[in-house]
Amino acid sequence: MPIKETDVDDAQHLQFLRKYQHPNKCNHFTQSEKIEDFSRFKKPIVWITSPAGTGKSTFVSSFLKETDQKAYWYTFDESDLDICNLKRNFYNLLGLDQDVYCNDSIENTYSISTIIKQNSIKNKVIVFDNFEALDNNQLICQIVEIFLTELSDTIQFYILSRSTLPKEFLQLDLNGLIEMVEWPF
Repeated sequence: MPIKETDVDDAQHLQFLRKYQHPNKCNHFTQSEKIEDFSRFKKPIVWITSPAGTGKSTFVSSFLKETDQKAYWYTFDESDLDICNLKRNFYNLLGLDQDVYCNDSIENTYSISTIIKQNSIKNKVIVFDNFEALDNNQLICQIVEIFLTELSDTIQFYILSRSTLPKEFLQLDLNGLIEMVEWPF
């Protein structure tokens, strides 16, 4: 059963907001030139990299607001290094009421993508923030890579990270599915 904001107590509320909501900063970028420049990236996956505190999250949040795009916002943290948590969190992010079969393999990752495709998700944009928190965990990166590959034909992804593209994502690059952007561009 997906987690709803109303299901959490006050102590869990802040954690919920950090995990599933985009930054709501009052100092959104309003530079139409930067927004216009960013709009030229048309590949299904845009990987944005730069050091911490340089404004990646704030800019993408502003870009989405300025272009009237609704997005699912997901911030990775250390809890996502557990495969069961990661898969459960993906379902929660998309508001899908599904039981998650968990094991330490990537086999049912394809079924997650199928379930997502079969359900009509309301937003066609997903932002993965703080990707470096996955610490280049090979298995977790493979799961995310499958998720991206399977859904890149229907969903626009923005991935924000302090680190460069993990080797598990090189096939996405070779297939022309990913645009790598160094912020600020």
